[in-house]
Amino acid sequence: IRVRPQAAGGVTSAAMVRPGNPITRLLPLLTLALGVTASGCTNFTRQADGRVLAPRTGHSFTPSDFGLAFEAQQLKVADGVSLEVWWIPAPAGTQHQGDGGEDGAGGPGRTVLLCCPADANIGDLSPWYRFLHEGGWNVVAWDPRGFGKSSGVPSMTATVRDVRRVARFASETWRCPMDRLVTYGIGLGSGSATALLAGDRRVAAAVCDGVTSAA
Repeated sequence: IRVRPQAAGGVTSAAMVRPGNPITRLLPLLTLALGVTASGCTNFTRQADGRVLAPRTGHSFTPSDFGLAFEAQQLKVADGVSLEVWWIPAPAGTQHQGDGGEDGAGGPGRTVLLCCPADANIGDLSPWYRFLHEGGWNVVAWDPRGFGKSSGVPSMTATVRDVRRVARFASETWRCPMDRLVTYGIGLGSGSATALLAGDRRVAAAVCDGVTSAA
């Protein structure tokens, strides 16, 4: 675990990585203005959902509004809820896009899985997925239940379960190698990002963005 204090009140930057995974050389691209709190990653209670979560339905923008190719899928999970999942492939001609060729910095299928904050959906995440796309990464973004175009009732506990299903779906549908997958949590989405890293030893790293140490 690497942590770097920031000048602004109590915010820290952190990235959690698997020792020896070659993708760790790429983390400086991702650890910009990041913050994490360990307590916020585990303190998911049903009682808090209504106070913490502020779901936004519909999408203000899609990648196509910025000239990016993308694919939208509905993932149906075991309890009947459907989750909206976007696949934004790396730019054509990069070595990170698919199955062919090593690039010396992580190899093929290099992918970031974006996890939303408590008050936004994937339609609001264009600054993140555009930045990552320009950096040559594939991006998977998804709406938690009750957000965006996903059905169901918002739940922090369910979101931690659902992120594992989304990662498995991305691996099977778009052939994203799990050992080249970085989870990137924004705000409260950091809990989902770190839960996936903790629960699946194949995942390369987790990045937590924008949670203060006082949260």
